[in-house]
Amino acid sequence: MKILSRENHRQGGKHVLIPCYLYEIVANKSYDGNNILEEAVAKIIEIDPYYNNNIEKLAEILGLKNNNDIDYRALLKLVLNKINNPTTQELREEIVQYQIYQERISGEVLNIVTQDVDRFIESSGGNKSKNEILFERDGKNFKARVIYPPISSGISIPTLDQVFKAVAMHNKNNDFKISENLDLEIPKHKEGIYLHCQIVLDENRKFNITNGFNAASSLQLESILNNHCGDLLKNLRAENHIDEKQENNYKQNYGDLRDVVAYNLQRFAKENKCQYLYNAYEKYFAYLVQKNDYTMYISLNKPEFIKDCAEQMGFTINQTRLLFINDNGDNLKSYLAKLLFHKDATLNRFTKKPEFLNLLFMLHNDRNTALHGGGIEKNNKPMDIKELNILKELLESISNINTEEGKETRSHNGMILLEQEVPRKVLNRLSDDNIEALAETFRALEACKDNQDLSLDVFGDIAHGLYKVCESVMRQYIQIHKASIREMDIEKTRKTEWLSKVGEHHIKKAKQGENATLGAYAVIYLSINQDEDLLYVKQLLELRAHANPTIEDIKKTSVDELKKLHENIINFIVKIIYHI
Repeated sequence: MKILSRENHRQGGKHVLIPCYLYEIVANKSYDGNNILEEAVAKIIEIDPYYNNNIEKLAEILGLKNNNDIDYRALLKLVLNKINNPTTQELREEIVQYQIYQERISGEVLNIVTQDVDRFIESSGGNKSKNEILFERDGKNFKARVIYPPISSGISIPTLDQVFKAVAMHNKNNDFKISENLDLEIPKHKEGIYLHCQIVLDENRKFNITNGFNAASSLQLESILNNHCGDLLKNLRAENHIDEKQENNYKQNYGDLRDVVAYNLQRFAKENKCQYLYNAYEKYFAYLVQKNDYTMYISLNKPEFIKDCAEQMGFTINQTRLLFINDNGDNLKSYLAKLLFHKDATLNRFTKKPEFLNLLFMLHNDRNTALHGGGIEKNNKPMDIKELNILKELLESISNINTEEGKETRSHNGMILLEQEVPRKVLNRLSDDNIEALAETFRALEACKDNQDLSLDVFGDIAHGLYKVCESVMRQYIQIHKASIREMDIEKTRKTEWLSKVGEHHIKKAKQGENATLGAYAVIYLSINQDEDLLYVKQLLELRAHANPTIEDIKKTSVDELKKLHENIINFIVKIIYHI
């Protein structure tokens, strides 16, 4: 049994081994850099240009002059010519090998890429009846629970799209970067290994799973944790005195991404107010960043730039510059920077309290003092209960998470409703407005079950919701795939009868990923994907011919036809998001 174990694990927690396939990926890497001799000569000339015109002295300093096997004059003449004429440099080609990892339970390719891994650990024993394996690493002994895959999991070899996505996500989360412009090949050979992971209890009393390659918890492995480690989690909850009923209640009411926010808001009423309120904001900002897949170039992550973004959104900035200094890690300040950079629509709602960032900065100071010790910074006073309640009530109102007794929870929220119908990964990529619009379409379909006659409201909710979300995700798709757009393909697509009347000005905007119409987005999408027909989008456009539906519109459509259209459009939205 080969075990891949990295050192980046926390103290404590439960060790588990996740079954994976390792694939070798061969890449051709071209570059126009200098070799070692050329680099040395260039450095010498940079220090003293004299050597650029004296080959004899240059050969002497390089130790080439007394080597009878080398024509140093001819060699150095070529080297100097290349250094002095960089445009004549030839591209060099290098073969590079990487390894990618696919977990064997659901077949998902993990966001882990390695190069030249040659160090695996063999097990040193264990208890087969308990599915436990013993192994040693760096003088430390580990006992890990093996999570065995299904007998017939039907795992397919990863596609190139999955490989490139793994590379992109790896670069986002790790210091070791890989070029995303490599000429990669589809992996062919696989080898079974076990990835050493760890289940840990975080400060919010929630179990997460880490993979050892970075300190952050692995969202990709969470489904394995929740669906295949039930008995293990039950034992861990008992050991840590965690109320499983209460934990499940949070998930039912708020969804997996918001249960921690609710937990911290409830703890706020009892103890350590600044710490739990800070945790609630940190987790909510993390939720917004993750849901929208926000990233930010490190070169832009500068305090003055982030401060400008905040002021442009309408926040009042006093002595809050320290709030904008962050390490681009997984913490409140880095999440806030990404939200400000992208001018996030939800964060924009916090501007109804222009002093919000000043209060958040005070909360940050008080939390650090309480958590790490030390005195209050000069000229700063601890927050009073009135200021803390302003922040708490603001977060509750904007997040729609209300923890006061007797008040309605989010159990009927769009996110909760859609979890049974749409993959969680898709929901995480949709905006709150789109989630609610989709939820309305499902509620409208429910209303059709008992009454086969369509009403104007039901028809309108379904047509409007599908149109709105379809339009939004197609625009995002075009923004990502601009490089694949060609004018000749657009002209060919415009000859399609149902798209022939789409306005030229709308197509120009759609081509740039700007606000346009669904018809214009369909033209650009089909120019990129010429093997599709989008007849269900055509049907949706016909249904939505009038902004406000009429009785005549309803008479043209049966309930069954509307349900089939709804199913097709939802499947299309899911497909699109997986390619964004």
